[in-house]
This record gives sequence, structure tokens and C-alpha cells, in this order.
Amino acid sequence: MQEGKQMRPMSFSLVAIGLCFFFNPYFAVVDFLPDFIGCFLIWLGLSRVSRINAVMREARTAFLKLLALCVGKDLIVMMTFGSSAVGERPVTLLLIAFVSALLTVWLGVSAFRALFDGFYGLAALGDCPALYANCKKRGAERSRPEIALRHAMVFLVLREIMGVLPEFSSLSITLFYLQPGHINMYDYVGLMRTLAFIVVLGGGIFYLVSILRFFRVLKKERAFCTHLSQKELAYAAAHPGNAVERRYRFAFLLVGIGAFLLTDFYIDFFNVIPDAIAAALLLAGILLTDLSRKQKLICGAGAGAYGVIATISSHYAYNFATNHSIGEIGKTAEGTKAYRLMWGSSLAEMLVFLAFLVFFLFFLRSVIEKWTGYVAEHGDSAFEQRRRAAFLEEFDGALIRTFVFGFITALCSFIYDYMKIIPGGKIFRILEFFWAFDFCMNILFASLLCVLLGNILEGIRQRFEFDA
Repeated sequence: MQEGKQMRPMSFSLVAIGLCFFFNPYFAVVDFLPDFIGCFLIWLGLSRVSRINAVMREARTAFLKLLALCVGKDLIVMMTFGSSAVGERPVTLLLIAFVSALLTVWLGVSAFRALFDGFYGLAALGDCPALYANCKKRGAERSRPEIALRHAMVFLVLREIMGVLPEFSSLSITLFYLQPGHINMYDYVGLMRTLAFIVVLGGGIFYLVSILRFFRVLKKERAFCTHLSQKELAYAAAHPGNAVERRYRFAFLLVGIGAFLLTDFYIDFFNVIPDAIAAALLLAGILLTDLSRKQKLICGAGAGAYGVIATISSHYAYNFATNHSIGEIGKTAEGTKAYRLMWGSSLAEMLVFLAFLVFFLFFLRSVIEKWTGYVAEHGDSAFEQRRRAAFLEEFDGALIRTFVFGFITALCSFIYDYMKIIPGGKIFRILEFFWAFDFCMNILFASLLCVLLGNILEGIRQRFEFDA
């Protein structure tokens, strides 16, 4: 069984599928085939090979940075279409398209370059001439990774330029040449976007063919892929702590994504990303750890309870906002009941979240106590106790800060849930400001929690740093 496992070739299917997510054009900065999904698949697909190659580790980190950029862009686009004024939207879309194009080209080119440079280096070390040897392409001699890299970089730059061009051209002509009797060119931005879409679609198909051709050649080199698999298994055998670190890395990734998805984003009083999805990711991350069954049961029950009460609270809040008004409170039995259900479920959601946060932070403290810090090979028990106490004291401050920001975040969400049902134009600006404050506090809390998880992972890495 073990021998069969050793002979299984390393697969790069997830990397190939992830790269396919980049082929689609934008339409008014909307990415219908989200790039962040492709980045995530590539990040997962490179997990094994990155252990045996430094360039692939750089590529994995680069795609993780690109993933963060794509998620941030998509969130801003959602905010733009959900809350910005119609008259301000053209300028906002141009700004988003321009900044996103610059950052995507900057991070994307470095990520693609590291990826295909990694393939070239692996092929040279693993004696795979089908990848590292030059092949004639239109009179030039380049290796297959170099050809795929050039096609990917040209397409990426083309896609970003054509994404900005319709927005910039229509706005610039409208602003500088619009006089009485002239044509407003922004009325034709849809046509310009369609033309840009068609151009990029053609380039995307060419890019897709080039990528699939490269991975088809790579898949045929079974001896090379088997060689990589054997090197990865040998590395894992020489580093027994690698499996522990990998397990917690994936678990904390799910927790980090879940923490960011806790951020409320409302369109017409409806939360676009339900908190139940975030709770499911938090629960999955908790169950992937290897602490005791009792600890996982208590913390997982808290995550499940929060997902249930958050779903109920969202339902009652949406029901009251759409079917009732604040004037019905105390005047009609149905309106009063709907208001009490909304208020009570929102309060329960805040309390359950805080209880879960306490359980989860104690859960993380157990992870810190069990798996972080360097263990001296010949250290006595007294030394180990002093070392562990010092290490826990180092993290206690971060745990307390995370709870404080979590409490403020939960309180802000609770207050906003109450304020958003108050009608009238006078309260609108206050409500708009408080939504922005609530949103920023959620992002700050999620970022602080992710920093804490990253520090714990670093502690786990230090524990097994000398296990070879």
C-alpha cells in the first residue's frame, strides 16, 4: 500500500484548473469567473511541490497575495453597485478598474513568472527534457514553460488594459468634449465594453489553449511527476512535524476566511454573505485540528449555534424591514411581535457570538500550549514548564486584544441591526456612517484574528524547525 502511494505521480490538476479561471474578460470591472477562486486552487495545487522547491514556495505566496487583492476588489465592486449613487458610479468604476489593473499586473506577472520558473527549475533538476529543452516556436527557441509564461503575461496585460479602456475613453470624451448638441459618449459605454470583451475573449481562448497544452505535456511525463512525488514523500518522512503544520495551516485558512465572511454587507436590508457560511467554515477549521474530542465538541457547538442564531436573526430583521415599519411598534400586535423577534434574535446573536469567541480563544490557547515553541531534546520537566508558561504569556495579550475587538465588532453589528430599521431622511447619513464604521471594525477584527493565527503557525513551525 505504501509502495503504491510512493509510485503515484504528483498531480498538477488543481493548478491547471486554477489558471483556467483567469481566461475570462471583465465586463464593467465585474469578474464573472472569479480570479480569487483560481488563485485559491493554485495555492492548494502547489502545496505539495512547494515543500521541495523554493521557487514554488515563492509562487504559492505570490498567488496568495493575488488572492487577497482579488477578494478586496470584488468586495469594493459589491459595495459600489450596492450603495454608491448612480451619478458617481462611472467615476468609481474607472478608479476601481485603474487601480485594480495596476496591482493585478504587478502581482500577477510576478506570480506567473515564479510559477513557470519553478516548473523550469524542477524539470532541469528532474531531467525532463520535454519541459526544459528548447522547442522552435515561430523561429525562436524557448522552453515550454517560457512559452506558456509569455502567453500568460501578454494575455494578463491585455485583459487589464482592455478592462480600463472603455471606462477611461467614454468618461474622458464626455468630460472634455461634451457641449450643447454633442453626443454623451458614456451612453455608449455598454457597446465599448462589449467590443473590449470580444477582443479579450479571443486572447483568453488563445491563453487557455496554451495553458492546457503545457499541462497536457506535463501530465504525459509520468516518470518526472513520480520523481517529484517520491521527493515530497522523502521530505515528509524526514520532517515529521510537516504534517502537523500543514494540517493547522489549512484549518486556520478556513477559520481566517470565515472570520472575513462574518463582515456584514447589506443590499436592501439583505446580508449578501450569510453568517451561516462563515460559521460553517469556522466549524470546519475547528474540526480539522487534532485537539481532544471534548474541546472540539464544545467549540464546534458554539460555531454551530452561532450559525443557527445568525440565520434566524437575519430572517427576522429582513422580515421586519420589508413587511413592517417602526410606526407599527406598540400599535399593532403583528408589528410589535415582529419587532420583538428582530430585537431579541439580534441580541441573542451578539451574546452567542461572544460566547463562541471566548470558547474559540481558549481553544487556540490549547493549540498554543500543545504545539508551539521549540522543545529542547534534553530539557527537564521544570525547564519545559517555565518555557511553556513564558510562551503562553507571550500570546495572552494577543488573545485578550482579539476578544476586545471581537466584542466591539459584535456590539457595532447589534447597534446597526437596530438602527437600520429607523426610517426618514434625517437618520440616513448617520446610518450610512455607522454602516461604514461597522464594516471597518469587522475587517479590523478579522485581520487581527488572522495575524494571531499566523503567529501561532509560526510557533508551530519553530517547534518542528529542527526535526529533520
